[in-house]
Amino acid sequence: SNHFQLGFSSSYRPLSWVSLGGNASFVFEDIDYYQTQDFLYGMGFLVTPSIFSFGGSVINLGSLKEDKNEYKAPQSYNLMGSVKSPLKIKGNSPYILIAASKPDYTNLRMRFGITYKYAPFKVMLGYTTGEDSRNLSCGFSLNWRQFELSYSMVPFKNSLGWNHTISLQLTPSKKAYLGNNQ
Repeated sequence: SNHFQLGFSSSYRPLSWVSLGGNASFVFEDIDYYQTQDFLYGMGFLVTPSIFSFGGSVINLGSLKEDKNEYKAPQSYNLMGSVKSPLKIKGNSPYILIAASKPDYTNLRMRFGITYKYAPFKVMLGYTTGEDSRNLSCGFSLNWRQFELSYSMVPFKNSLGWNHTISLQLTPSKKAYLGNNQ
């Protein structure tokens, strides 16, 4: 079985502490006896007034085509919050995260995690409730200039094995798209 997803996301900051964003992804799946492919969309917001942040999103807007049949993609509605820990490790504070996710095909899921950044590295550890086949996850990332290379893995308890995800993120500087005027 195969799963491939290629996406593009972008965000806009109307205020220094508010971000609005969206994404579009091409999804291809070939699992056992069926094959599907199409474009899916998502949108969200993030508010970061000080040492805490909160946000929300809806993902997988759109439909998928399997052979000649078309069906609604499994949407998910998400709320999250994070707070900077007062604990300092090597001069940096880890962030503690909590999130609620409600896919339209199953029960509410709660996610808990911790993220620690020691430039240029970041380490993440998470736990999810409400899943019958997975609950632990971990990952790390490496930042270099405007790039972030991330790796994460989720061990599944059933025959799916382990899920490994690699992503590359580019964050252009203001100079890259505004010129030297700003």
